[in-house]
Amino acid sequence: MNTRALQLLAGGILLSGCAIGPDYKRPETANVPVNFDDLPAGWKPASPADHLDKGSWWKRFDDSELNRLMGELATANPTAAAALARLEQARTFSRAARSALLPAINFSPRAQTSRTSVNTFFNSAAVNFQGIENDSFRLPLDLTWEIDLWGRVRRERDAFDADTAQAAAAYENVLLSARAELAQNWFSLRSTDSEIDVVRDTVKLRQDALDLLTRRAKEGQSSDLDVARADSETATAEAELASLQRRREELVGSIAMLTGKLAPGYRVAHQPLTGEPPRVPLTLPSELLERRPDIAQAERAMAAASERIGVAEAALFPKISIDGTLGLASRTSTSLLESASKYWTYGATASVPLMQRNILRQDVKRTEARYDELLANYRGTVLNAFREVDTSLASLRWLKTQEAAVSRAAESSTKASKLANYRYKEGITSLLEPIDAERTRLQARRTEIQVRNQRFLDTVQLIKALGGGFDMNP
Repeated sequence: MNTRALQLLAGGILLSGCAIGPDYKRPETANVPVNFDDLPAGWKPASPADHLDKGSWWKRFDDSELNRLMGELATANPTAAAALARLEQARTFSRAARSALLPAINFSPRAQTSRTSVNTFFNSAAVNFQGIENDSFRLPLDLTWEIDLWGRVRRERDAFDADTAQAAAAYENVLLSARAELAQNWFSLRSTDSEIDVVRDTVKLRQDALDLLTRRAKEGQSSDLDVARADSETATAEAELASLQRRREELVGSIAMLTGKLAPGYRVAHQPLTGEPPRVPLTLPSELLERRPDIAQAERAMAAASERIGVAEAALFPKISIDGTLGLASRTSTSLLESASKYWTYGATASVPLMQRNILRQDVKRTEARYDELLANYRGTVLNAFREVDTSLASLRWLKTQEAAVSRAAESSTKASKLANYRYKEGITSLLEPIDAERTRLQARRTEIQVRNQRFLDTVQLIKALGGGFDMNP
């Protein structure tokens, strides 16, 4: 018995050497540029891969409050928690698929009492066995092992491993997106606070001017028209301030949600935007394909689909299994452990698909079409990655130029406003001139803040487009 069992086992191992279906190869991406355009001076190549830690890229902004919020996001963000749960689900499937390569052994002890019927169909040969009560005790070990002759089990294991890698990349992508969104909301909030300060100062100046004109109108030194115009400008500034406050509440609510907090009652201290966004070390185009989690996710999905083509093709061939049972059986519990109670069975079974071959062939075609779909998605993801990086680089370059221009405009409009007010006080011009100059100054100042904020937002967007973390050394 032992010799024959070993022969079956050795034969199964030898027969498990081949695998039907295509061997997966990572697709080559054509027309990858040698380098990116619009590289700012001082930027350098970096080469972390997707599987490496993304690093705390947000610390480059040197904002302690942002660092604290990022810590809360990592532990409390609901979307990230759901992605992590999906990753754990994928890992369980992968572990189960690995176990399928090994024999399945079940221990199912049984104690049973039975009685045959006296009223069954009469059989003279079995008449002495009618109405008999019988006890039965069994301690069996059942073994079942599918011989992976066509590589179905191995292909399925590799497919689930690729699913796990895909889920891990998806989790990293969710984290990266959530962190980028949090950073952008945070800088938008700080920019809004800067605008609130500017508009609030404007409201105060216009209210002071309105009070002055009202007193002068009562004394006959100003017209009611000037008072009405000043009141209109004051009300316009108050409306703009209310709009900014509403915008601030929306951003605070978004930050609360991203960090797993309830929006009602969540507060963030007033903190205007200052400073400059950091420079981001830039990867080479070939390295971009390794570090972006969405590209890794798309590529791993394609690998899983490729392995499942082999699983579908293997279903067209016979499925061979080795089955065996070894155990103890007795009519009484007292004699169950005696050597005479031993029993065993072993053998091999084959299952050959006959009438369903057309259905199985369609399954093969379906898996092949699924692979082609995911290949197209992968190429689209790669193209989108290069587009995002190129767009962010171009945007940052032009924003730098735009910021210099709007800063000059803000400075000039401030001078113009002071001159217009002087001319009005000297009686050289009407109130329309200082009102128009002040309106221009306010708009230029707000535009300057908005452009600076856009530089922060696009820097975050570039970090996201590059796949996240980079070397923290300057």
